[in-house]
Amino acid sequence: MVVMPIEFFDKKKKESNSRSENDSDDAIDELISKIKTKKSADILRGEQGGHKKKSIKFDLKKVSAMKKKVDSEPTSSLGELKNTEAVERQGEEERGGSQMGGILGSIYKEKSMSRTSDHFGTFDRIKSLSEEIVGEVLKETERYRIVRKTGEKLPYYIIFLPDLSDEDREKINAIEQRAIAEINIDPDNISSRTKRWDTFMKEVTALIDLHYSEIPKNKRYAFAELIVQNMVGYGLLEPMLNDDNLEEVMVIGTGKSVYVYHRTYGMCRTNVIFEDEEEIMNIINRIARSIARRVDLTSPLLDARLPDGSRVNATIPPVSIDGPSLTIRKFKVDPLTIVDIMNFGTMTPELLGFLWFVVEGYGVKPANFLVSGGTSSGKTTTLNCLGSFIPRVDRVISIEDTAELQLPLEHWIRLETRPTNVEGRGEISMEILLKNVLRMRPDRIIVGEVRGKEAMTLLAAMNTGQNGCLGTVHANTAKETITRLNSEPMSVPEIMIPSLDFIFMQNRFSYMGKTVRRISEIAEVIANEDNMPKVNIIYEWDPKDDKVKPTGTPCVLLRKIAELRGVSFEGVEAEIERRVKVINYMKENNVKGLKNVDRIINEYYINPDELLMEIEGYPLKQKVKPALKRTTYTLMSEKEEEGEILYKDDEKKIVKVKTLKNPKYVVRIPPLRKREMKIMRELENLAIKEVEIDPDNFEDKEEVRRILFRKVVEIIERRFSELPFSKRKDIARLVVNNMVGYGLLDFLLDDEQLEEIMVIGTGKPIYVIHSNYGSCITNLKFETDEDAIRIVEKIAASVGRRIDKSSPLLDARLPDGSRVNATVPPISIDGPTITIRKFKADPLTVVNLIDYRTLSIEVSAYLWMIVEGLGIKPGNILTAGGAGSGKTTTLNVLGSFIPTTERVITIEDTAELTLPIEHVVRFETKPPNVEGVGEITMDDLVKNTLRMRPDRIIVGEVRGAEARTLFTAMNTGHDGCMGTLHSNSAKETIIRLTNPPMNVPKIMLPALNLILMQNKIYSEDSKILRRITEVAEVVTEDEEGSISLNYVYIYEPKDDRLVLTGQPSILKQKLSKLRGITVKELEEDLKGREKILRWMTENNIVKIEDVSKIINRYYADSKTLLEEVEIHTLNR
Repeated sequence: MVVMPIEFFDKKKKESNSRSENDSDDAIDELISKIKTKKSADILRGEQGGHKKKSIKFDLKKVSAMKKKVDSEPTSSLGELKNTEAVERQGEEERGGSQMGGILGSIYKEKSMSRTSDHFGTFDRIKSLSEEIVGEVLKETERYRIVRKTGEKLPYYIIFLPDLSDEDREKINAIEQRAIAEINIDPDNISSRTKRWDTFMKEVTALIDLHYSEIPKNKRYAFAELIVQNMVGYGLLEPMLNDDNLEEVMVIGTGKSVYVYHRTYGMCRTNVIFEDEEEIMNIINRIARSIARRVDLTSPLLDARLPDGSRVNATIPPVSIDGPSLTIRKFKVDPLTIVDIMNFGTMTPELLGFLWFVVEGYGVKPANFLVSGGTSSGKTTTLNCLGSFIPRVDRVISIEDTAELQLPLEHWIRLETRPTNVEGRGEISMEILLKNVLRMRPDRIIVGEVRGKEAMTLLAAMNTGQNGCLGTVHANTAKETITRLNSEPMSVPEIMIPSLDFIFMQNRFSYMGKTVRRISEIAEVIANEDNMPKVNIIYEWDPKDDKVKPTGTPCVLLRKIAELRGVSFEGVEAEIERRVKVINYMKENNVKGLKNVDRIINEYYINPDELLMEIEGYPLKQKVKPALKRTTYTLMSEKEEEGEILYKDDEKKIVKVKTLKNPKYVVRIPPLRKREMKIMRELENLAIKEVEIDPDNFEDKEEVRRILFRKVVEIIERRFSELPFSKRKDIARLVVNNMVGYGLLDFLLDDEQLEEIMVIGTGKPIYVIHSNYGSCITNLKFETDEDAIRIVEKIAASVGRRIDKSSPLLDARLPDGSRVNATVPPISIDGPTITIRKFKADPLTVVNLIDYRTLSIEVSAYLWMIVEGLGIKPGNILTAGGAGSGKTTTLNVLGSFIPTTERVITIEDTAELTLPIEHVVRFETKPPNVEGVGEITMDDLVKNTLRMRPDRIIVGEVRGAEARTLFTAMNTGHDGCMGTLHSNSAKETIIRLTNPPMNVPKIMLPALNLILMQNKIYSEDSKILRRITEVAEVVTEDEEGSISLNYVYIYEPKDDRLVLTGQPSILKQKLSKLRGITVKELEEDLKGREKILRWMTENNIVKIEDVSKIINRYYADSKTLLEEVEIHTLNR
């Protein structure tokens, strides 16, 4: 029998689980600043060695004697101790014995919650069970012991329970009744389990100190723990949930042992058994209430995330036959890192170096991964490790049924699905979220578990240039993963699967007497000659020496990355080896903690050469500075940053900080004290009451701002004269922004150089995309959900929409033409998110794209000629690429080549095109209303457009049934159609068109003339470069309509430009024949267009109206225009 004296439990709770991160920060600062010193080998080194094993029969006296005495005592928070027997008796009389009052009393009555006294019978049962256990002690702590009983495979996890006398039990019962009656705190109002526990422990301990001073001090804390774990905790499960070494706690019914899964010893049986169904139901109901869910006969299943991040699954009868079941997969506060994975033997440094390289993609092609395996095989842990290699400049959006991922990323949005309500409505599925994510401009998408229709959407995203996607799937082998993807309910067409780069196969099995998790194989997915998926095993597990080894099969992706990066294959191998050195160093020095591993990886991204020199022991000319700790910016403050100032004006500055890849975009806002913040809120309320104007009655919104500004300043002078003069103007501006603008976002919306504004949650910095400096982190953030939701609701109202818990997604166009996407909790876990893609008042023109090197003068002239068609055969063109690659901008430039005499109809989900054409009709799709009716799709609008006699049809994004309708139009004499499409290559564009959901018949494809492939890549200094990488003509091979691609231009990474392939242009030959001119004469026409483009570029003619005017003058009288250009050029 294992019964511990009560003194052993009078300790502060979970000291071992609360690691000090200050020590971690200091240690890693030392590591990064001077890695070559061997002192860094002591960084957060975990405890080494195991526990001595010995065979014993438990002797309670010896066990009791070896425990430590209490070294700390709780301090009363309720005042002086005034306990007497008379006071206690009086209290009992006032409460009427067991009568319960107060907030907790009402909760206990309403919910039929159990009390500690109800569990004393279970205590006795646990004690009697413990007497039977004899065996080998595997591990022992102050709270529990793990024992392997002779003749049984599973170890026992024995929790220590206090040795309670009858008097102790009576006291506990009395204290609990009084606590229930007198503590007026509603536990359901405290979402954090830790805070709830600490709050009630403080109250109950103080109650004991005040009214029960006769209880020995060394027992008080233990009594409080027993009471609180049943009042607001999870009863007898609480000790197990407090052990960070346990992965899962499993209740399998009444009269059966509770099981746990230990990180070292695997599945264990415990000495805890619930005899009464009601005990389990009380815990399940408590869990359900904490997450605003319910479990009953009409809804007997629960699968959800607890506030602390743990995952819970519960079932009740009649679904679970042997009584209620409960499975809690615990959230690990400090998740496993790549160092832990190496220490467990799951991966080697060489494998991790390879994975680091392909996950990051060397800045040009991040790999798409699926981690496959069975339940509890470690898929999510592996996904976490892969995610730790993602560069910090990337925008990451994850989607999970129950959020489990823990990534060391700042620019990360976490979304969670929502099940149907009790009426069967309101579901927000993985597929719905994934489609919405594609409108949020992610750099990376992570899907927690792929199992249904979302697989098609995810693979479609991979096929649309969305690189770096990660996800998990249940399967037994890499080949079986392909089969699962191709079969119901995923139904991914085989031809789409090669966009997946790797399948990472993970298994859990018994090896050398231990349960281990191992990578059994890593398979590269490639396309065969028929574009069908083929699997190459490039790594596999060798059971002889328990290591994952390369098979010798070459990796195709590595050569592709080398080609895109413009380096040799040997250069790629050398880069992988450099990363292996960094990983080896972390392993040798046993670097612990996600934060610390992340800082070293991030240091490599920022200062790779310096970091490697430190690791290899070479002296540096300049010492490597430690990585900065993440700075949390306050809402209204500006923090001076050291570094190179890239840009500065009166409103802001952009700073390149040496230790971070993202530049800092610092808005100049004066720091405000708490009193000034309070005045600001009061000012807003007063201004709303006193200003008698309706902003909707003013066409000039700036006039509204001016009126409000004057009024707010007047109120300040009248009511808040104590405010410094230096701050009055700034406070008045902030108030006006909140009243008629978008609050903090107004400081960013006014900057025309910003392309996107991204709010990724509350308490997190707002990010922006700058046209010159790429992704930047700002010094602005929303402090609370309410602040951000207020702006989201204002945005929704401005477009006649709503956003709330019942309808938590918004995708729309703002009145100024900007595109907005927003999500609110509970879908977005970290608070409301907002993504605004700003409308550019002056859209980019062909001259801008030439300046940015997206196009060359030669390619621009060629595209100009194809779009116009020499007046007889305009070309049908698709611009393909990934999200954020610049497809719409290129489409707009192509549209500027259309003669102004033509009738153009555009169709978009969210109108973004700004064509310099008078006769243009713009259409926009309409989503369904909250009842799911009233939708007007892209296909509906394309069909309607065909009845409107258009000369040109432009479709903003082709992705579904409208593709077939558009190709029908191309095949029925509607030349000059254009559109965009998500794809990775010109070849893949053809594949996407002919497969679901587009289903364009192959015989229709020859109507398409040209495919432009556009990509977004990062330069070495992390700037975003948008490049056209392929210009491919679609060529008919035979009478049956077979087609091939004729690549006229391709992108050369070394020179960063488009170059001729040497293949003759088929379209030029067709146009010259239709026009009745020779190819030589057509080339002369092209030279004339090149001359016009060069002249506009040299003279910086960039406004779209001016560019359009010159292009249309060329159509009217090319000879005269060329003569004028020639004269102007000569005069220069």
